[in-house]
Amino acid sequence: MTATCPVVFITGHAEVGMAVDAMKAGAFDFIEKPFSDQRLLDVIAAAIRESRRRLHAVQRQQQAGTRLAHLSQRELEVARKVALGLPNKVVARELAISEKTVQAHRRNVMDKAGVSSAAELTRMLMIADPGFAAEPETSKS
Repeated sequence: MTATCPVVFITGHAEVGMAVDAMKAGAFDFIEKPFSDQRLLDVIAAAIRESRRRLHAVQRQQQAGTRLAHLSQRELEVARKVALGLPNKVVARELAISEKTVQAHRRNVMDKAGVSSAAELTRMLMIADPGFAAEPETSKS
């Protein structure tokens, strides 16, 4: 995801194909002349709001990614399994490590990520990696 400036496409000779192409190319809105001053102001205001929303989302993603970048590979594996709701015992079995080691990694993850719950950790993983989907595991026990 990148923060880009929203584009408002203005034309005096609109065609459906042109409008479709503009929207597919990422235009925020498509306005055909003639239009009222208020219509233009409303569209610009909406575009600014959207730009701010996108920028905020990018900043949140970068901040979450920066926090998670401090995790070791093993801590990241544990974090993902915790976010999926797996108990320490199952995480230990799946990673072939002791349950105490899982607990230690989990504490380190929470400290390094600056979170205090598995729910916060899950939210951070989902923000940092929009492709991360917390789906229930069938191996839960």
